[in-house]
Amino acid sequence: MDEQQIEESRRWNAYQGEGASIVEAAGLDLMSMNPDVVATSYALFHGGEWIIHAYVARKELETTDPFKTETFNGFRVFYLYGELPPKSKAHYREE
Repeated sequence: MDEQQIEESRRWNAYQGEGASIVEAAGLDLMSMNPDVVATSYALFHGGEWIIHAYVARKELETTDPFKTETFNGFRVFYLYGELPPKSKAHYREE
């Protein structure tokens, strides 16, 4: 997202679902660009901020500090290792 889009996203009412499709698409883009990501989902962080959950196959890639995360297309990315979410709640890399 560019600066104007980021500013607009701050006005979304994420608790009503505004912006969900955009963060979902960003997660799919991240998975297509990063071979270490095996699945993605999205969630609301404190204060109504959309975040991307990127599930990785190796523990060393996991985010250990939620305040030291990278961003992708304007959204913070949390890399998670371990149990994967149900397929009804996430997108999985096609084999």
